[in-house]
Amino acid sequence: MRTKESNMLAQQALDDLDAIMRTENGRRFIYAILESTEVETAVFSSDPYFNAFLSGKRAVGVDLLKNIRMLNDGHSLEMLMRNEAESARHPPDLEDDDLFKVDNDIAEVRHE
Repeated sequence: MRTKESNMLAQQALDDLDAIMRTENGRRFIYAILESTEVETAVFSSDPYFNAFLSGKRAVGVDLLKNIRMLNDGHSLEMLMRNEAESARHPPDLEDDDLFKVDNDIAEVRHE
């Protein structure tokens, strides 16, 4: 059974995580941790010591993800974090209208 003090510490840790996840920098930092723990990857090695290392590393990420999902709107924050990470990896393509606008801007500069 948890004591009142350990409950307060657990709640403080969740509050801290919530504050971190509410900033773009914080979400980027947490995403980097999740990536480094290979939380989305099944881990296995025939070497029992390395397998224990991989499992422990992944367990850190699984626990962090569990705590994110425990936040009031944790699933939304997780989706936002993943979308931002994906957008950073693959910038959106320019639309045809944007290309036309760029061409016009270049043409205007050349005529000046």
